[in-house]
Amino acid sequence: MKYYICETASSSGVARYAEEFYEGVLREKGYVLISPASIRQDFLNSCHPDTRFFVELGAGQYAEKRALLLIQKKRFSRISVTLHDPPFVNFPFFEVKGRWLDRLSRAIDWYFSTFGMTRAVLENCEAIYVLSQRGRQLLHRRFGGVDARYIPHVILPDNVWRSPLAEEKNIMFFGFVGRGKGLDYALRLHSLIARRFPTVEMHVVGSAVDASGRLYLERLKRCFKDKVHYHGYVPEARLDELFAEVAHVFLPFKEYRYICPASGSVINSMRRGRIVWTNPVNSVPELIEDGTNGIFFRKSLEENLRVFEQFMETPHLVAEMSQRILTDVSEKFDGRLYLHVE
Repeated sequence: MKYYICETASSSGVARYAEEFYEGVLREKGYVLISPASIRQDFLNSCHPDTRFFVELGAGQYAEKRALLLIQKKRFSRISVTLHDPPFVNFPFFEVKGRWLDRLSRAIDWYFSTFGMTRAVLENCEAIYVLSQRGRQLLHRRFGGVDARYIPHVILPDNVWRSPLAEEKNIMFFGFVGRGKGLDYALRLHSLIARRFPTVEMHVVGSAVDASGRLYLERLKRCFKDKVHYHGYVPEARLDELFAEVAHVFLPFKEYRYICPASGSVINSMRRGRIVWTNPVNSVPELIEDGTNGIFFRKSLEENLRVFEQFMETPHLVAEMSQRILTDVSEKFDGRLYLHVE
């Protein structure tokens, strides 16, 4: 028997990835999707020793991590994992409450490698997958002999939009809101663009990740109101409607200090043929080639305004880049690339 373990009922990017990975790759390989809450002592006692388990692991996926630890404790050996936030199994490894305890737990992970716990978990896995080449390099740098394979972020062919951009011109910020995501910069740039092109609107889609993020978001709401729409978390069906109204997605990420995730915000914007504006940080350069299938932010707001003006004044450039984006997505995330996943 084969079991795929991830809580897909949550609003996390890992959950959305898991849905597509299961439908596009693992279902036909014989896996059954189950919640981590199903991994209990009595359930595992009923499993054959050759049962195969596949677990999705990302920051905040503590239920999945607990399930994995229990599976390993029962000495099952046919275990595969995908690390969404390499080089960590979960960051922080210990689930704690309180800002200072969280910082302490992160410090233990970063400076003391969780006292060898992460390495032990990884060494007891048969296969380890990561979603970016840079994430794979960081994993090897931190844990040496731990073997990991790269697989690209899966996208079902039916979820890639077929029509490139035509007349859309609005802007979106998309993803969880936190200080490292650069929403303040995106809003400042939109404010400058709106003075030059008063009809260009900004849609902010996503909720704050923590109390600090909520304060940050509320301050931005007070400062940036004109032609800006704050939607909070948006379900998938409504998300498609909003994407249909925009041409550009502003994602001014900063370099993350500890983790290197593959950006679901970038990938989900690209699969809809939208032009992503971002920075060459984390694993983003593996997805975006500046001026070809996206834009890297320039050094100043004024320089970015001039690039935006080119798109507004030459509409065929928008359509051409959008078509290139859709072509790249269809090639890079082809399901045949997952043939070695067991």
